[in-house]
Amino acid sequence: MEIVKGKIEYVENFIDLVIMTGERFLAATFGKNFRKMLEILYQSSGNLFSHECSVFAVENDVVLGLAHGYSYDYAKKWRLRTGKLILQQTGLFKLASLLKIDRILGKHSPGEFYLSNLAVYPQYRKMGIGKLLLEEIFKIALENRCDRIVLDVESENHVARNLYHKLGFEDEHESQLQISKAQFCFIRMARKMT
Repeated sequence: MEIVKGKIEYVENFIDLVIMTGERFLAATFGKNFRKMLEILYQSSGNLFSHECSVFAVENDVVLGLAHGYSYDYAKKWRLRTGKLILQQTGLFKLASLLKIDRILGKHSPGEFYLSNLAVYPQYRKMGIGKLLLEEIFKIALENRCDRIVLDVESENHVARNLYHKLGFEDEHESQLQISKAQFCFIRMARKMT
């Protein structure tokens, strides 16, 4: 098994794995065509969902899992373009939801790396792949001179939270969001890079 940088041809894997991290949230946030939106964003350079921000666990040309994230500097440079690309796909009717989410999720500060998504296909879980993907994210964070990694995870995702705790992440605070009449609760977790 190897960890490789995101490739355009992994687009379907990216979509499927990101959906595993929160299909209900994606549908409420971006509407019923969120798959197409994720496809366009992943294939486009210079946005927060770009293949440039992904690493994949691969064995014999089979994708096993994904980690996706970016430094504060990358986010600062490409956040506005990401918003424009999303609005092109969702239309202005989702603008209020997007602004609400932007105030709460994905926020990070200089020196921080944001882990947006981590997912492993069910048949490959409990094999240490999530840990290997996170270790690669740690390396990338250090290469980008980040001294902390932050993430937001749905509070009921106990499997992910347990993995993050085992790898040194600590809970920082809880955020509530209501989008399209659906209620979501996220836990902000962080890990210092030493």
